[in-house]
Amino acid sequence: MRQAWLVLAALLLASCASSKAPARKVDVDAEVRQATQRYADLVAKMDNAGIAAMFTDDGALVNGGKTIHGPKEIEKFLDTFKQYHVQSEAITVRTVTGKTNWAHVLGNYEQTVRLPDGSVVDAKGGYAADWSLGSDDVWRMRRLEAFPEKTQPAAAD
Repeated sequence: MRQAWLVLAALLLASCASSKAPARKVDVDAEVRQATQRYADLVAKMDNAGIAAMFTDDGALVNGGKTIHGPKEIEKFLDTFKQYHVQSEAITVRTVTGKTNWAHVLGNYEQTVRLPDGSVVDAKGGYAADWSLGSDDVWRMRRLEAFPEKTQPAAAD
């Protein structure tokens, strides 16, 4: 009788384990491209808190050789640019390499920014980003580094 009870308990445990929902299929390329667009939208709005929240807790933003770590410090750094105004923002993803919960992205960016003195510049260049899919099913950057070309005065309209 005791053996029958153990077999029944083992079968119940096995059936519970097999009834778990299957892990969702991750389309790394599409999801990271979508997350990149969300990032570009936040930059265009100058939503510093939203931008910072797109980084992992140990995420790094590399800016001109200086590395800023973690969402709080990234937001604090971005807040130093409150007098600047992004007039346009475009981010292009060239390549996405990755698997299930990580991705490495290479791409280009173009921005038009009004500086505190009122002048307007066009900034563009390349970038590299390492993304991580969190346990909350949200893609966040572990590292973002830009490789700017020389900034040019914006063309007059």
